[in-house]
Amino acid sequence: MPYRNYYRGRNGLVAKYIANYFGVDYVDEKEEIDKNNMNVYYVPPVTQVRGLSHLKGINDKNDFYGLLIDKIGHVHKAILHKTNTVNTPDFYSVNFSKIVEDLVLPGVTVFSKEGIEKAYKEIGYVSRAVRIKIPNESDGRDQFTVENQTELRTVINKLQEEKISTEGLVLEVNLYDQNTISVGYCDLQGERYSFLALQKNDVAPEDGRDRYMGAKIRVVRGNISNLSAIANNRNEEIAIIKSQKFDQFYSYFNPSISRISYDCLFGKTSKEDSLSGITDITGRLGGTCPALIMAACEFKTHNELSKIEAEVTLNYNPQSTEIEGEKDAVRFIDLPSLRLTARINKKG
Repeated sequence: MPYRNYYRGRNGLVAKYIANYFGVDYVDEKEEIDKNNMNVYYVPPVTQVRGLSHLKGINDKNDFYGLLIDKIGHVHKAILHKTNTVNTPDFYSVNFSKIVEDLVLPGVTVFSKEGIEKAYKEIGYVSRAVRIKIPNESDGRDQFTVENQTELRTVINKLQEEKISTEGLVLEVNLYDQNTISVGYCDLQGERYSFLALQKNDVAPEDGRDRYMGAKIRVVRGNISNLSAIANNRNEEIAIIKSQKFDQFYSYFNPSISRISYDCLFGKTSKEDSLSGITDITGRLGGTCPALIMAACEFKTHNELSKIEAEVTLNYNPQSTEIEGEKDAVRFIDLPSLRLTARINKKG
């Protein structure tokens, strides 16, 4: 509920751009539609789950924008790491965690409070600081950094045993001097557009979390592998390679994908070792989508284009003057508490 107006503004305008790309009418969520006499394409705010989505007419990637999976846990952070728990929920796969082990940060997923201290000690060999994550949260929420047993015990006391057993808890090496590169793609009418996004994060004043402020995005036609030609440095190359491999392995869960992205985190441990790895999957309309869809529309209109540079900017204090990135940009959210804009910066 707190984000309903954000979703309605941002997602509604993204959906209008997609409707324009398809050359069809846009209908908002309040309007009645006749699904028996209309071909409807949905732009939902969340990942879709089989068995529920078909009630809306979402059966495969041609019906909607986002990700369709068997279980909602297949898009959460809990699937990324091995576990030390014997009894695990049905969404978790030991085999998948082994397949992607070299692509993610050192970490452990636990499904009981008893496994937390054991996992903490194991990760402590890599780094003195450990990040604990609720696996189904995003934008840095519900994450805790612990550096000793006392801090660990304080966090454990805050956690609910039932949620841990059903959803899991992730313990991961904590990185400093970090930055995130997102890599993903969308499919529209048989055309694929892949993107590389350099996140513009800061520290949220209300809780100190790593807050999403938007991203600078490069979009190309075709698969993730095509992004290699526009990589500017080694970290970008690593993010592209790891995301491409992870995307291939993600087929393990039999997803239907028309839009997905993977966050690759870079940084140093408390022992000054450099590490990188996939830390999150976004299988819904995400923060980069306003710029991504604007770029897709430009590609469709101009066949000669091979690369587009775009940008998304979040202004959490929009009553002040415009911040860098907002000038000449389209406003996808324009509320007193948040302004979200997107713009095309360069075509080539």
